Amino acid sequence: MKKVIAISVVISVAIGLTWYLDPFHKPVESIKELEGQDYEFARKKYFGKEPDEKYDININKGLYEFHYGIMYKKELLLDSIVQVITWEFPRHKETIWVSRTAQSDKEIIDAIRYKDGVEF
Repeated sequence: MKKVIAISVVISVAIGLTWYLDPFHKPVESIKELEGQDYEFARKKYFGKEPDEKYDININKGLYEFHYGIMYKKELLLDSIVQVITWEFPRHKETIWVSRTAQSDKEIIDAIRYKDGVEF
């Protein structure tokens, strides 16, 4: 009986540490499956909920390092205004950059997943 309890405790601690430390994800990683998709697809099918934060940036004005990845996709954009949309989860956030392109009025041009506490 003591062995069963000890094994249960070890398994519970291992599961808890795995959940907390999230070793299967890098601190920052691209979400390639969202790039090129429409915003509504992301909101309804991928995330299944409304975003936690939403704001606009102008790519012709000074950008913070956090936003600089969109400059590699600048040739796709038909507008200088880009929406930055973020969903928050218990230990990470996921952010997409959405703008008007030839493909869509709200195309996802970049998407990342990053652990809480990451500094850009």
